[in-house]
Parts: sequence; structure tokens; C-alpha cells
Amino acid sequence: MNKYTIRYVAALLLFGSNGIVASMITMNSREIVMFRTLIGSVFLIALYLVNGHKFTFLKHRKSFSFFAVFLGIILVNSNAFHESADWIGIFCALMSALMYASMVSCNKKAEEISGMENATLQLTIAFLAVFIHVVYQQGLHFDLQSSDLLPLLILGFVNTGIGCFLYFSSIGKLRVQTIAILGYLEPLSAILFSVIFLQKHMLPLQIAGAVLILSGAMGAEIGGRRR
Repeated sequence: MNKYTIRYVAALLLFGSNGIVASMITMNSREIVMFRTLIGSVFLIALYLVNGHKFTFLKHRKSFSFFAVFLGIILVNSNAFHESADWIGIFCALMSALMYASMVSCNKKAEEISGMENATLQLTIAFLAVFIHVVYQQGLHFDLQSSDLLPLLILGFVNTGIGCFLYFSSIGKLRVQTIAILGYLEPLSAILFSVIFLQKHMLPLQIAGAVLILSGAMGAEIGGRRR
């Protein structure tokens, strides 16, 4: 595995553990998403500036198609923040897959904006989109308990801030096939983490699916390296 593949897999595993950390927080889902993107974006902005970097995205306006796609992902998935009819959920899932594929393609085209600047801008835009949604849904009232602080900080700094940096600094350097196949490690890890930490049970079909995902991911990586 090269360093970009390792970064990508690490990001997927962090994203897969989101549910475990979020289960320790008493806030509703839209509040959790808003605070995690806020904390993560502030962390990345501070880290970016402390390291002496300057934002250059205004010089590369043609890359804004790539930010629009990411904003689209947030808006399409905003329906997951509240209960809805099944057919709407199915439609959102299909659109989410489409937007995900578009995001990967746009990231590869936005070559001038990469690495930490890429991750910082995308996460900041995500926060702004979710913030607008939360204000529309419930105003500025938040039910934040003292017990929520530690898991919320972990979710924001580690799972979101570091996770997004690893993710967006790697996908532009990997083959689309590798991204697509290894991407299944995120839902797989979420299931495995729920079994380990939440005492959930895996059905035989889920176990078989996990084996297939791991086998496919290993096969794709080995095959890509040989080519």
C-alpha cells in the first residue's frame, strides 16, 4: 500500500467509527452533524494557517464546480436529519451515491486545490450548509449536556477534522477503481465496530458480505499494483 491508500483507509475507518462516538452524545443528529463540522473546520483552518499556508481557491474559480458538488451532497442528505417516507429515503440514497461519484471526479479535476486546503474548504462549506438547515429546523436553541463535550470533541477533531484531511488529501491521488472498492470499508467497519463496542450481532449473510468486501479490496489493490 502506498501512503495515499493508507490515508484513505484510515479515513474510512475513522468515518466508520462515527456511529460509535455519536451514540455517546445525547443531542439530535442534525445538532451533532453541525457541531462536528464546526469543530472539524475550525481545527483545519487553524492548522492550515499555523503552518504558514494561504488560501488560493479564489485564484482557481473553475474549481468551484467541485465545491458545488460537495454542497449538493450535504443538501441531498439533509433529509436524513429527520424522519421521512421510505421512498424519499431510497431516492436520497441513490442521489447520495450519484453525488459521491461526482465528488470523486470533481476532486480529480480540481488539481490546483488539494491537500489540507481542499479538506478545509469542503468541511467549512459543509458546516455552513448544515448550519442553515439547523437554523431553519429549530433556530439557535441547542440541548448540549456536559457529558456530550468529550465525545463531541473527539467526533469533531479526530473523526471529522483529521478524517476529512486524510480523505480529501488522498482521493485525488488514487485510481477511481481503488476508491470505489475500498470505499466499502466504511460501512463494513461501521458494522464491525458496532459488533465490537455495542454488542450487535452479525447475520451469516453479513459475515459473507464482509469477507467478499475484504477480498475484493485486497484483490483490487494487488491487481492495480501489478498493472
